Amino acid sequence: DVMRDAHATAEKALRQLATGTQRFEGVVKAGFSWMGMDVHSFDGVAELTVKLRIASRLGMPRAAVHSVLVQPRIDKVAELRHLVFRGAAGCRVESAYMVVDTREDFELPLTTARAHDEAAVTEAVFGGDGALRTRTEEAARALTRKWCRWAEAETGGAPAVLRVDYLVQADGTLWTCEVTEGGGSLCGLHPGLRNRAVLRSCLADHLCGRAGCCCAGPLDLPGTRWLGTSFGRPGGQEPR
Repeated sequence: DVMRDAHATAEKALRQLATGTQRFEGVVKAGFSWMGMDVHSFDGVAELTVKLRIASRLGMPRAAVHSVLVQPRIDKVAELRHLVFRGAAGCRVESAYMVVDTREDFELPLTTARAHDEAAVTEAVFGGDGALRTRTEEAARALTRKWCRWAEAETGGAPAVLRVDYLVQADGTLWTCEVTEGGGSLCGLHPGLRNRAVLRSCLADHLCGRAGCCCAGPLDLPGTRWLGTSFGRPGGQEPR
C-alpha cells in the first residue's frame, strides 16, 4: 500500500485511528523495530506520508520491511517495569522505574538500562507529587494482575516469570509497552529470584520419590536482592 500510494495510506491510517488527518502527532515504525530503531515521529498527514516512505525503504542491516506500524506518540517521563515471579504463596511483583534519555543516533528518547534510585523516584518521575505516584502504582498493579490472568488463560497455566513494561506520562497515565518472559533483562534484580521461580515451575508437577529431593516440598522464592549501583538501585540491599 505504501509503495503504491503513500499519501492515501497515510490518510487511511489516521482515519482508522479516529483522528482528523491534518493534525495528529504520532510515530511510524518498521514492524521489527527494536530499542527505537527505525522509529520516526510525524505531525499530520503530510509528514506521515514522508515518514512512511522512509520507514518502508530503510531497515536494520539484512532485514526486510514487510509491515509498518502507525500509532499515537506517547511522550513518557519514565518506564515502569513489573517483574512477576510465581512462588508457593502466589505471585510476587518487583518493580523498577527505568530512566528515559536521548541519544544522538535515535530520533526519539529511549528507555535506558539504568533504573532510578528508589528514593528519588517521586521527585524525578512525578515532580514531587507523592499522591500521583501512589495512584499510578495502584493502577499499574491492577493492570499487571489483568495481564497475569491473560497470560494464564492463553498458556494454560501461570508463567513462572513475567515482565510487564509501562510507559509513564507526566500526569501518571500508563500505557502498556511490552509483555515479555522477563528472562534476561531483570533491571538489576538478582537472577536467583528468577532461577528459583523457573526451577519451581519445572518441578511443580513432578515427584521423583527420592528422600531429600527438592521436588518433595514446595520451593519458596528467595528474598529480593538488587545488584550494585550501576542500575540505579542501592547495592547490597537486604532481602525484603
